[in-house]
This record gives sequence, C-alpha cells and structure tokens, in this order.
Amino acid sequence: FEELKSSNWENDVRRSNQFVYDENVNAAYTNLNKQFKKTSVQLGLRAEQTNSKGNSITTSKLVERSYLDVFPSLFINQTLSKNLDMSFSYSRRIDRPSYDALNPFIYFLDQYTYNQGNPFLNPQYTNNYEVSYNYKKTYNLSLNYSLTRDVITEVLLPDTAKKALFQTNENLDKQINYGLNLNAPVTLSKWWSSSNNVLAYYLGFRSSDLRGQDLNSGKVAFQVNSQHKFSINKTLSAELMADYRSPIEYGTLKISSQYGIDLGISKTLLNKRANIKFALSDIFDTRRQTITSAYTGLNYNLQQKNETRIGRLSLSYRFGKTEIKPERRRSTGLEDEQRRIKNAGNLGERVSLRRDL
Repeated sequence: FEELKSSNWENDVRRSNQFVYDENVNAAYTNLNKQFKKTSVQLGLRAEQTNSKGNSITTSKLVERSYLDVFPSLFINQTLSKNLDMSFSYSRRIDRPSYDALNPFIYFLDQYTYNQGNPFLNPQYTNNYEVSYNYKKTYNLSLNYSLTRDVITEVLLPDTAKKALFQTNENLDKQINYGLNLNAPVTLSKWWSSSNNVLAYYLGFRSSDLRGQDLNSGKVAFQVNSQHKFSINKTLSAELMADYRSPIEYGTLKISSQYGIDLGISKTLLNKRANIKFALSDIFDTRRQTITSAYTGLNYNLQQKNETRIGRLSLSYRFGKTEIKPERRRSTGLEDEQRRIKNAGNLGERVSLRRDL
C-alpha cells in the first residue's frame, strides 16, 4: 500500500503486507486389512516429512521448520449378534495452522480490536479413541476420547500499550475432549419420519503459560439436532430441522447457547423429472451468540449475529436417463489444504465453526 507524500509515492508499512510461505510435505503410507469369522481388522501407518519456511518481508520475520511424523491407525469391528455390532478405533492425526493464521501482519478490525497472525505456531497432534455400538445398522451409540497437544486456539487478549484487544492464535498445552453420541432415526408414521442426534461432551483446555498466565478452562456441554420429514402426498413433502447448542468454554472464550429452526418444502413435477423447493433457514432469527472472557483479568462482551434468516428458491430438472450412478467421491489429499487456505472470517464466525465437534 502506497500513499502520496510531497508528489512522491511512499510505501505505508502500517497497511502493507507481504508474506511468503513455502511448504513441502512428503508422505508414504501403508494399509493392512484382515477378515476373520466375526471380526475385521484394519491397520494403517502414514509417515510425513514436512519442510516449511515463512518469510514476512513486511515485518522482517523468518521462521523455518523441518520435522518427521508417524501416524498409526487401527479399526476393529466385532459382530456380537445378528443385530448388534461393536467397533473400536484409534488414530493419530496432525492439523497444521491455516496460512492466514501464520501471517504476522497487523490489521485493525476497529479502533479497539486488531488481528495478528502468529508465525511461530506449531501443528497440533490429536490421539483419538472411540468405541461404538450399532444396532440393526440403524441406531448408533458411541463413546469417544481425544487428547490434542499444542492445540491451535484462537484467543482474544489485552494489549495494554495500544489499549486494545488483539485477536491471534496460540498453541495451548492441550485440549481434552470426551463425549457420548447417540444417533436414532425414528419412524412415527407412514408420512412422518425423523433423524435425531444427541451429543453430550466435556471440552477442556490447559496451558501453563499463556502470555504469563495459567489457563484451566472446561465445561460439560451438549447439543441436540432433530430433522423431521413429512410426506404430504406422492409429490409434495416438507422438512423441519431444529438444533440447540448449550453454552461452552473454548480456550479463553465463554460462548453462549444457540438454537434455531429451519423449514423446507419440496414439490416434484413432470413425472419426477422436475423439482421445485423453497427453504427458509432460522425462521425465528434466533441464531446469535454472546462471547465473554474466560481469561483472568480480562473482561469483554461481544454480541455476534450473522445473517442467518435466509430464504432460497430452487428449480431443478433431470435430462436423459434418471438412473445414473452417483459420482464416486474420492479423497485427493487436498481437502486439508483447502481448509487451511479458506479464510473463516471474523472471530464470531470462526467460533461458530469450531463449535461443531
């Protein structure tokens, strides 16, 4: 960014940003599958060598890293009876910071709040364990536990020199999460069916030195999702979706509860070749959040309300054969890169995304 001073264009370092990031990840993996009479076993092993260099030309900061990691995985499924299966899974995974989170450039959101990336962020590592029971291939109950080291967490902290709050990412010591999850579809009548999910969990964060203070936050929380489908006649149907998320503590943030209801109506036409659908999300405009501080010595109150009440009208028509195999979805390994590139937006939007555990 340049500004005109005395007939000369000069670089404005306060509003200029040049950050060059190079990363190379080399990986090798192997899988082993074995089927016994009532037991199936899958073993996996992946090795990754990562070399990265982040260079902020604007702030003259250079960070280089090189590390090797190994990620094992295990899945065991046991058939207990005709209608009941039990499974156990373990995996270790890595989550690297998004590219914008590494950029140390400062930009102000308003006169009291600014955002700054952290080029010294480490990747986070998660060990995840899960035991699940499946009844009649329909009802599923699972118990999971995960421990994340160097967890990348967005924090809002005070800057006494600037008399402002700054938003950044830090590596906290660990995140502890364990929960109980139930999926239960229910058919109430020939014209009314529902799919229901209940999740109860504990989410805790620990850090022995977060800008000179200890952090020990955590809370038991739950969320409920219920989707209902109504077949009014052969060509007309409706859907109603409701969700509720209880208050949680996420790192240095305390986040209020959130709930909402969505509605959709669908009509098929022309011998099921055409479909017209109207959908309205958050029909009562209730999806909003209040964010306060879980950090000792810091008080703030943020009111977050995105544009959530949105109406959509769509029309689709099928040409040619109606019986076509769906496209097979393949994992290319780029999904994680797309996540890292995507800018999640402001603080409230990022928090909303991370609530879905």
